[in-house]
Amino acid sequence: MLSDFAFLAQAVNAAQAGDSTWLKALYILGVFIGCFILPFFVGKWIARSIRMNDHGWKIGLVLCTVLVSALIVYGTWDSSKGKFDIKLGVDLKGGVILIYEVDQTAMEAAADDGPDGPTAGVNMGALVEALARRINPSGTKEIVIRPYGAQQVEIIIPEVDQREVDQIKKQISTAGVLQFRIVGNTRDHSSIIEAARAMAEDPAKKRGRIIRSIEGDPVGLWAEVGREQKDGIVGPFQVFVAGDTIRNAATGEILDLSAANFSSKDNDDLRREFTRYVEGLGINKIDVLMGTDDSYNVTGSHLGAVSRGNDESLRPCIFFNLKADSGGVQRFANLTTEYGPEGGFNRQLGIVLDNTLLSAPNIQEPITGGRGRITGQFTKEEVAFLVNILEAGSLPVILNPNPISESQINPLLGAETIQQGKVAISLSLVLVLVFIAIYYRFSGVVACTALVLNLLFILALMILIKAAFTLPGLAGLVLTVGMSVDANVLIFERIREELSRGAALRMAIRNGFARATTTIVDANVTTLITAIVLYGIGTDQIRGFAVTLILGILMSMFTAIFCSRIAFDIAERTKWLTRLNMMQILTATQIDFIGKRRLAGVFSLLLIGVGIAAIAGRQADMFDIDFRGGASVQMRLESPLPTEEVRSRLEQQLANSGIDFMVTALKDSGSAADTNFKVDALVEEVKQLEDAIRQAFMGSGGQSQLATYSLKFGELHEVALVTPSTSEADESAPEEPKQSASEAKSEESAAAPSGEEQSSASELPNDQLAFANDAQNLLLAQADTEATTPPATTERAAEVPPAEVTSEADLDDISDESSGESVPSSMQTEVDLDFKHAINEPALRGEIELAAEELDIPVSYFELVNPNWDGAGSNAFTSWSLKMSADAGQTRALLEHVEKKFANSPVWAASSKIGSQVAGRMKQKAAAAFIACLFGIVVYIWIRFQRVIFGLAAVVALVHDVLVTLGAIAVSAWFANSLGFLLIEEFKISLPIVAALLTIVGYSLNDTIVVFDRIREVRGKSSDLTGDMINRSINQTLSRTMLTSITTLVVVVILYAMGGSGIHGFAFSLVVGVAIGTYSSIFVASPALLWMTGANKPAKASAAA
Repeated sequence: MLSDFAFLAQAVNAAQAGDSTWLKALYILGVFIGCFILPFFVGKWIARSIRMNDHGWKIGLVLCTVLVSALIVYGTWDSSKGKFDIKLGVDLKGGVILIYEVDQTAMEAAADDGPDGPTAGVNMGALVEALARRINPSGTKEIVIRPYGAQQVEIIIPEVDQREVDQIKKQISTAGVLQFRIVGNTRDHSSIIEAARAMAEDPAKKRGRIIRSIEGDPVGLWAEVGREQKDGIVGPFQVFVAGDTIRNAATGEILDLSAANFSSKDNDDLRREFTRYVEGLGINKIDVLMGTDDSYNVTGSHLGAVSRGNDESLRPCIFFNLKADSGGVQRFANLTTEYGPEGGFNRQLGIVLDNTLLSAPNIQEPITGGRGRITGQFTKEEVAFLVNILEAGSLPVILNPNPISESQINPLLGAETIQQGKVAISLSLVLVLVFIAIYYRFSGVVACTALVLNLLFILALMILIKAAFTLPGLAGLVLTVGMSVDANVLIFERIREELSRGAALRMAIRNGFARATTTIVDANVTTLITAIVLYGIGTDQIRGFAVTLILGILMSMFTAIFCSRIAFDIAERTKWLTRLNMMQILTATQIDFIGKRRLAGVFSLLLIGVGIAAIAGRQADMFDIDFRGGASVQMRLESPLPTEEVRSRLEQQLANSGIDFMVTALKDSGSAADTNFKVDALVEEVKQLEDAIRQAFMGSGGQSQLATYSLKFGELHEVALVTPSTSEADESAPEEPKQSASEAKSEESAAAPSGEEQSSASELPNDQLAFANDAQNLLLAQADTEATTPPATTERAAEVPPAEVTSEADLDDISDESSGESVPSSMQTEVDLDFKHAINEPALRGEIELAAEELDIPVSYFELVNPNWDGAGSNAFTSWSLKMSADAGQTRALLEHVEKKFANSPVWAASSKIGSQVAGRMKQKAAAAFIACLFGIVVYIWIRFQRVIFGLAAVVALVHDVLVTLGAIAVSAWFANSLGFLLIEEFKISLPIVAALLTIVGYSLNDTIVVFDRIREVRGKSSDLTGDMINRSINQTLSRTMLTSITTLVVVVILYAMGGSGIHGFAFSLVVGVAIGTYSSIFVASPALLWMTGANKPAKASAAA
């Protein structure tokens, strides 16, 4: 068997290395034989050798399951990283979760057919596909896009920094509806202008976007004039529209401005002068009238290849081809012909994206070849963004530009959580295994083996179904360690009872397993109900917990009932086991539990009363933003500050502005006390809260008291790079990678001229352009000459012409995108970077790229190196080595620029934003989940126990447990300071805590069903249920109750103490819930059952039989 497994391992490695096709085939055959055939032969051989022929298939099934699970887990081992490559959720690897909603208002305006039109039904499948093409065109990123309700979509993006998040948000909120429309002019659109002016006089219609003819047909459109934007700063209008028909976008009032009023000669200066004038009127947004009465209707659907490039002035622009098969070439030719120049009059072709005018070049001549370019006041980033949008196509619906929910997690927090989770799991596993092995001896060893197999099977199944491990999922795995012991304890205690009655060992094992199986199934099915409900209502993280819990329940039953039974049968048949010795802490007890029910009732009412009072005292502050809405940020301080001081500082920024907020000190064993805080505020955007926190903790000298990355760099080492000659480069140059068809198509129109076209390009006058004839084909210089393009007069009498729409012939004289880049340095500089707080590679790379762009430093490449980094993950480190293709002076300037930024860049561990709509839906879901859970439990217990009062009594205990736990959460606000040494903090009800409450429901029910099952057995066929019967049942199951409660409590206490701040509230709820659940199964559920049966007979304690 071992040699076979070694063969499989070698085959796996060979196949993964791709040595040859036959090795892959051999690998598949070896896996099939080794995992699905050989184990059953081995099992049959073992069964025959020990004369247990009926156990052959059972042994084979266990061996098969273990081998398959081990092979699945082994398949995730990455030898280059030295670790298992297991799929992690966003909360563990870092990233962002965004929820967007369809913008019904914008959809109705765009469709112009009211709520009964296309917006009535949203094709979510088409929306998901369109978003995937846009933000994950290559399909290589682990991005999850899925419907989230009838008109919402959830996007989960792992391992991104803030710059990427901002870019993705822009991509998502841009619908990508492109139109080519003629800018309204008095020569062609006098009737449309007249209708627009009449519409502006009607208060009910003045802000509408569509202009209609007398017959009711749409003939015009108000398009918002785009504005330049960089780093969140709004710049001048992208198009000079003075002299056109424009209006105040906010009020719908027509603005009569003459182009002659603006005297600037340069087009850029002209736009700035126009922008200052408009803003001086108190107007920030203007609309310009576009004619839509042409019959050609050229839109983005007619576009073919789209690519980036530069025009003759080296400004970034967009090249496009039109598709002939869709009629785009002919339509565009007809449009530019009909609206071509007439004498000295030039019309403007407006490029409108999502009702925003981006550019309005003059039509110089008809464009009949199906090729053109879009020029305007674009940056490289804007051109790249627009090309991506146009290539991906328009979205089938328009999404609200602001996400209704946003949650962002720093990868550093995820790495810390993983480490804390490993410690918590390892410690709890070791403690439980040692305790069980010592207490039950041989049986304990069997239970320990079953527990290890349980974890192996869960891990393999999670990998097989491609489920991601989330933070609550890790908690579920830890909880499984405690809960899976329960089934084994039930069996062992049953075997102990059979032996105490004088049964032979074989009979005791048989009866113990048989009688415990019913109880195990009943207890686990009810917990399974809660886990399924959790999966139905939960977010991605909560579903991770639900999946882990479901798999844990199923695998614990398989390992305890099936695998452990085989081990006992083999040990007994082969005489390895002749007697079963176990420790026993509790002997036969005779406690009158029912007699103490009134005292217990008073105690329970007191706990519930205090809890309800605390809940009433905290009111809305009891809820996290999951259920209130708002923004939340986890901040870190360089030096400890008391919670009251933190609250006082934020009060000056938030409370004095009328913003409700709350500060929670996070107790984390991995960091100094009073340095980690969570701030919740009723604001719409995370950035607003982050800015307030920055201001609150800015020192008198301008130094931030927040934890910042604080970059320091060492000595710079400059190395000269030697460039080979052209011939040498040609000989030694490696073969270029092949382009995909889509890549070749998208770059076709922007490629440098070749062949005959190249000769025409080389014939350009020397005073215009000069090209370098090297491998990169970079533009080296442009002569400082005056523009040769003759000015075209327009109806606006502007001195400076706008950008032009250029024909196919002109395009061949234009350089590609790389022509506008500066010559990269021939020097390489190496330097060590040190940070006060760990930072990951994507975030650092983004800041360096941004700095190079802002300082206009030509960097052809740079590399970040850390010996402990695997080259792909989001692991964060405090030191990096930088290698950059720039000289020492350029590198120093760049790093000093980055150093200033990092000096004021706080370390945000996590942030989230929940819209009021999502918060309201979460409340409804949580309430519905709890009701559905209770209903399912009552129905199942009713069916199993054949009387509804058993289910109702169990529900009484569950409600008791939930109320006490909620009370403990509420009371924590008053004890956070005095009991800080116990890691008590101001807990609030969040979605993970709702998951914990439902888990408590399942766990408490587990205990209750064990007692109820024994009550049913003790009562037998008697029609009456007495207090004496209940006392006897509780005493008989007391040992099992205490053992499982202790082991589970140990596990959740470890999780609470060492699991980290992310699941601290979750673990606290479980600690309270496990303790109170054990209490309620004895002192609440059983007395409630007795009361519901109407039995008032005196109860007498009796010895456990």
